[in-house]
Amino acid sequence: MHKQLIILFALCLVMLGCSAVKDGDQPSAESFTESEASPKETDGAEQVMQESLQEERISAKYWLGDAGEKVVNFSVRYQPDGKKDLVDPKGETILSAVEDYDLMLNLILAKKENKWGLYDQAGQCVLGHFYDEISNYEMPDGYKANGLVGVKSRGLWGAIDQSGKIVIQPQYDSIVLNYYEEVEPFIKVEQGGKFGYLTRDGKLLVDTVWDVAFMDVLNVPEDIIFVKRDGKWGGIRVGNDVAFPVDWKLQPSERAKLSYNNWKYDYQWNFYQDQMLNSKTGITTATKIFINDYFSENSMELRLLPVFPRRGTPDWGSLSDFIIANTGSKEWADGHMTKEEFDKYMMKYFSGISYEPKPTTGLIYKDEGIFVPAGGFSFHGSFIYELTNLDMEQAKDGRNIWRAHIKGYYFYEMDGSSEDDEYQSGNARIVWGEMKKEENKGLSFWEVRDRLVFNDPGSKLDLKGEWTIEFIVNDPLGEVYFTYLSCENKWLPFS
Repeated sequence: MHKQLIILFALCLVMLGCSAVKDGDQPSAESFTESEASPKETDGAEQVMQESLQEERISAKYWLGDAGEKVVNFSVRYQPDGKKDLVDPKGETILSAVEDYDLMLNLILAKKENKWGLYDQAGQCVLGHFYDEISNYEMPDGYKANGLVGVKSRGLWGAIDQSGKIVIQPQYDSIVLNYYEEVEPFIKVEQGGKFGYLTRDGKLLVDTVWDVAFMDVLNVPEDIIFVKRDGKWGGIRVGNDVAFPVDWKLQPSERAKLSYNNWKYDYQWNFYQDQMLNSKTGITTATKIFINDYFSENSMELRLLPVFPRRGTPDWGSLSDFIIANTGSKEWADGHMTKEEFDKYMMKYFSGISYEPKPTTGLIYKDEGIFVPAGGFSFHGSFIYELTNLDMEQAKDGRNIWRAHIKGYYFYEMDGSSEDDEYQSGNARIVWGEMKKEENKGLSFWEVRDRLVFNDPGSKLDLKGEWTIEFIVNDPLGEVYFTYLSCENKWLPFS
């Protein structure tokens, strides 16, 4: 739920033209005050020195509708110690020795001691230095957004308007301030990994309880916020800044589901269309890139996949190593994993096949219903993966079972740092040679390496691993993952 924060604001000593604030205090929505401090005057010698320092003009353009264009102009004068003075169009210094500046329509954002504060265009303080970061958008047409400015405090985001008033208190992990209100009229926010929406005056519209929330404004003419929770999609209609109850019959398009659902892998949409919808087994460039991207992103998935036949039971040590490597710190926060958590990942990756814990290898099962690791392991370096064969059969439940043959080409952990590094892998040396070719001019080591994925890497690189896997693809329009039905592999010696 939307949290109402009680924010304290304490006025202390006047320093650098802005009221100092106690550490930890923040302003409330009504706490706006001007300091009576004026810009520091300089004598003639200091003025000559200032004029000899480097200056840079900064400006911001705003489009005010019927009133036309407004351009805000200032200059930044650089001091020898790296600090900056802000100089108005008349040549008068209005702020001194500040770390950075950003311009608003009628106000100035200034950074001091790594915190952002707010001043008027005469250099008088409007809001103290509370904020760690700001987000002051410039639109694609070159105009600054004449609306909300994002501000971050204590790791959380909020927003102020062009007058400096706090419209959204800093309480969100992320906040999306769109360029044009007429395109997307509401503000998406994230809190604890869940998403919701606010109105542009900061009022809660849709609670932050959704795994996914978005508006498909280019294709859906009415105001509908599409939401997803526990794998189920629905839509929330909005009228007069009021959200109606979720309608589970309202569904976004399949393309929108993927595009707005944190599209994670290159060519995921192509894989969905070609393989999921049309059951194609032909290997296109797009399919090769998707497979490489998936297994590169999930780097311990294929490398540690246990060998087992269909309807067989993997070796316990290999199986438990796979689960350890493919779960996060959250599951191991207490140094162990519960049996319920272990079974959840077994169901995800292996469709709930039977297993029998062993007392001395991998994970050890305790009577308290928890698994603890018997020892540690580490893996270094990385692979690129080449899809060389793809087949499909249909299971009794109607789902497609895919069978893929994949080759892996290994690179050392420090590869790519320098062509002269004598300890780089042989495959890295091949990539450095490829970089000298005309078609690869201007590309980085990693860009050239990844281009080999679809450019016959086996003719150039040393092979280190091969896998033949059977799997089912789950949630291809969301956080796509594979459930494995069998695996064979072959490893060649590492040099």
